[in-house]
Amino acid sequence: MISHASSLVRLPSPNLARRLQDLVALAADVLDAFTAALLLEDEDGGHLKIMALQSLSDNIAVNSWLPMDGGFWTKLVRGGVPYHETYFEGDSARLGIYTSDEGIRAFMTAPVGEKGLLWVDTRRTYSFTAKHLKMLVELSATAVNILELAAIAEDAAQSARELNLIPELVPNFSDLATLDNRDLDRACALILETGGFDGVLTVSRVDERSLFRITASAGFPSWVRKGRLVKCDGGLVGWCTENKLPKLIVEADFGEALPIVFHRGEKLGLEAKTLAIVPWTDAEGDGAIVMASSRPNWRLDENRAWWESLGKVFALVSSVAFQQEVLGGIRRYDGESGLFSEGYFRAETRRVFARASAAKGSLVLLLVLVTDMDRLYLEHDHALVNRFLETLADQLEGITRRSAVAGKFRTGGLALLLEGLPPRERDRLSDKATGAFCSGRIQVGTEEISCNIRVAAAHYPSECSDLAGLWRKALNKLETPSSNE
Repeated sequence: MISHASSLVRLPSPNLARRLQDLVALAADVLDAFTAALLLEDEDGGHLKIMALQSLSDNIAVNSWLPMDGGFWTKLVRGGVPYHETYFEGDSARLGIYTSDEGIRAFMTAPVGEKGLLWVDTRRTYSFTAKHLKMLVELSATAVNILELAAIAEDAAQSARELNLIPELVPNFSDLATLDNRDLDRACALILETGGFDGVLTVSRVDERSLFRITASAGFPSWVRKGRLVKCDGGLVGWCTENKLPKLIVEADFGEALPIVFHRGEKLGLEAKTLAIVPWTDAEGDGAIVMASSRPNWRLDENRAWWESLGKVFALVSSVAFQQEVLGGIRRYDGESGLFSEGYFRAETRRVFARASAAKGSLVLLLVLVTDMDRLYLEHDHALVNRFLETLADQLEGITRRSAVAGKFRTGGLALLLEGLPPRERDRLSDKATGAFCSGRIQVGTEEISCNIRVAAAHYPSECSDLAGLWRKALNKLETPSSNE
C-alpha cells in the first residue's frame, strides 16, 4: 500500500507542525497507543502523508505515501465516520505505516475534515473502549480547528491588521493546555477595542430548544452578563446557529428597522443598528459571537469575509476549553478499575493528608495488590480482566461505610484512604479486606478467577510522622508475605 509519489503536500509552518505534533502526542498519551498519527492528503488528493507522529515503533515508514485510489485509506477518509478495527490479525506492514509487521491487535481512526485522518493503534488489547473512540473523535475535531485556524492565518497574511489580530485573540495558542473560557472574555474585550463596536458577547446553546447561555460579554450593560440564560425566539442568533451562516448588517441595509438579536422585546441596553453575528459549532455544541453597534460600523464592509471567519477562532477557544475538561476527566480516572488514576490518587492523598495533619487527625491507608496480574492478562480476555478489576474496586469501596478516597496505586494495586480511624480500626479494616480478597478466588459474574492478592494497612500518626512514611509503612507490609499469610 506504499507509494513514493512526488512531494505535493505543502509542508506546514514550524508553529503549525509543532501544534499538530503536540496534539498527536496527546492522543497517544490519553489513548495509551502504540502509534498515533495525523495523515493529510496531498494537494491533488492522490495520496496521504504522515504529518505528525508519536510511536513506540522503530519501523515507521515516515517518508511513504499512502494511495487514495479507492481502497483501504480512501474508505477511511471518505467514509466521514470513525472506524474501529478489533482483533486485527493481518500484517500491519501492508497498511503502509510500518516497514515491517508490528503485531498490531486493534486500530481506530477518525476523519479530520474531508482531507485527513487521525490514526491510533495498539498492541496491548484487541479493542479500544467506547470512551477511547469518543476521545478520538474529540481530538480529530481539535485537529480540524487547528488546521482551519492555520488556513485563516495564512489567508490573512496579506493584511497586517488581520495577521496581527488572530495571535492577539488567541495569545496562548501554542500551548493548548492553557486555553480556557477566560480567553473568551479577553477576545471579546479585544474585538470591542479594535473592531469599533459598542458591545461584544458570545453565547452557547444550552439544549435543543431555543435557549442559550452568555459565555462572555464586553461593552454591554451589567445585566447582559456571563452566565445569564436568554431565549432565542425569532431572533438572528437562532437563525444563524440553525443555518450555520453568519449575518452582517450595516445601517444602509435595513433603514429604520432594528434587527432582533435574540427575541422580540429584548433589552440589550443599546439599539443595534449595526450587527454582526458569526456562528460556530465545536465539540460542545453550537455557539455564536454577537458584535453590535448603535451607529454605522463600516469596518464590516472593509473585509466581510474576515469578520465572518472570526467564528472559527472562537470555536477553537471554546472547543479546546471543552476538550481540556474532557481530558481532565479521563486522566482523573483509571480506565480499568474506574477508580481514581494513579497520578490523581497520589495527588488526592497529599490533599487529604494536609487536611488531617492540620486538624491533628488520623489516617488509614489500605493497600490491595494482585501479585499475579501479569498472569491474569495473559490467561484471560481483556474484557474479563477489566470486569475483575471493576469487581475488586466495588468490593474495596464496600468494605467500609465511611467516606473514603479510593484509587489505583500501581498495576494491579488498589488503595483506600480513610480519615479519623484509630489504630485498632486499621486492624479490623485489614482483617476484613483479607477475608474479602485473600481466599485465592474472586467471583466475576458467572466466572471464578483464581488470583493471589495481598493486603496491608498503615496508620498515621501511630506508625509514621508524614505522608511518605505512611506509604512506606504500608508498602513494606505489603511486600512481606508473612503479614498476609
